[in-house]
Amino acid sequence: MTPPALPRLLPALGLLPALGLLLGALAGCTSVPPVKESVTADLQSAAYPGLIPLAPALSGGDIAAEDTEREQDLMLARKARLEARARRLQARSPD
Repeated sequence: MTPPALPRLLPALGLLPALGLLLGALAGCTSVPPVKESVTADLQSAAYPGLIPLAPALSGGDIAAEDTEREQDLMLARKARLEARARRLQARSPD
């Protein structure tokens, strides 16, 4: 014996593929801004980051000491810049 609600659901289940196609067509009609306009000139002229082999990076292999020190120096410099920016922003009066 079938549950009484099942016969009412069967026609609705037949509409699912059509609904999927409609949603897909609507998604294709969205306006996406071009990527070229969102990249600033300084990003376009920036150098690519240094690449490292994937296997040692994933395995946690040895990282050269100078790389670690350089990364630490970069992070400390970034921290100092962010802290200085935070102080400047906190010192501003609201408009």
